[in-house]
Amino acid sequence: FNRPLIFTVSHGMSVVIQYYLINSSKTWLEAQQHCRRAQGDLASVSDMQDLKELAGLLKDNSRVAFLGLRREWGWSVSDGDDYREGEPVYWNWADNEPSQQDCVSVGLSGKWFATNCSTTLSFFCYNDKYCVIPSPKASCPLL
Repeated sequence: FNRPLIFTVSHGMSVVIQYYLINSSKTWLEAQQHCRRAQGDLASVSDMQDLKELAGLLKDNSRVAFLGLRREWGWSVSDGDDYREGEPVYWNWADNEPSQQDCVSVGLSGKWFATNCSTTLSFFCYNDKYCVIPSPKASCPLL
């Protein structure tokens, strides 16, 4: 189950991001390892558009899936970026969340839930790549 999301800046540099819903139940750590073996990582959500795309994949398949967000010293994404206090970030916590659990899942509503990392769930992976677009009519090849 994959759906490419393509972000283009006229001509110049472009990034192609492809999200995958993996309908195999794994713990958060097993899910991260699975995604990284495929040269990607667990999916991060940076805005409402990303969330809509992921929730769209969920409604046809699983009801809940892990995202690449977990609590270490603070909430951080698995790809190495950190959400720090005061930075502009995108959050979509359900009411009364985050709870005391250390990993994050997303449900059909698009709301995020703090989830026990040992729970086994489906999960989202992503791959991305950058390419140079030589002219306004050209595009990046899909992954």
